[in-house]
Amino acid sequence: MLLSRQYDYDNHYDDMMVINNDCDGHDDDGDNGEDDDDNDDDDDGDDVGGVSLIVMTPAPQHNRQDGLHQMDRKGQTTLFRLRTGHNRLKAHLYKTYRIGHPDFCSCGEAAETVELVLQDYQNYRMLRQAVWSSPTDLQTKIWDTIEELEKTNSFIHQT
Repeated sequence: MLLSRQYDYDNHYDDMMVINNDCDGHDDDGDNGEDDDDNDDDDDGDDVGGVSLIVMTPAPQHNRQDGLHQMDRKGQTTLFRLRTGHNRLKAHLYKTYRIGHPDFCSCGEAAETVELVLQDYQNYRMLRQAVWSSPTDLQTKIWDTIEELEKTNSFIHQT
C-alpha cells in the first residue's frame, strides 16, 4: 500500500492511497518465490498482474471568505509575506540572514516590522492617513475583506 500526496490545481493537497492487489495469487517476478533484492514496492512498472485501486479523499476547503483568494497573484504574495513575516523588512532580513545593520528602521526608534510599517512609522503617516481615513487595526489591514486587503496592498506598493 502506498500513501502519497498529490497537488491539485486549486493548490490543495489530496490524500491518495494506492492499493495494489495480486489477483492470481502467485509470484509474478519469475523467481519461484525466492527473496531477492528487487523490492516490488518501487514504482518501476514491474508489478504486473495486480489490480490498483486509487482512493482519493477530498482536499480541505480553504476559507473562501478570506479576501486573499480574490486578489491577483502579486497582491496575494504581498499579503502572504506580511502575514507570515517573511518579507524584505529589516527586522526579518537581519534576524534571518544577518543582512545589514541591526533591525532598526531609518528612524532608529524601533525594529522595522510589519506592525511598525503599517501602523506607526512616522515617515508614512501622511500616506497611511490617505489610504485609511480612520484608524484601522493591524488585524483588519492584513486579514479582513478584499477591500481592506487592496488598501494594504496599495499602501505597501506606494512605500
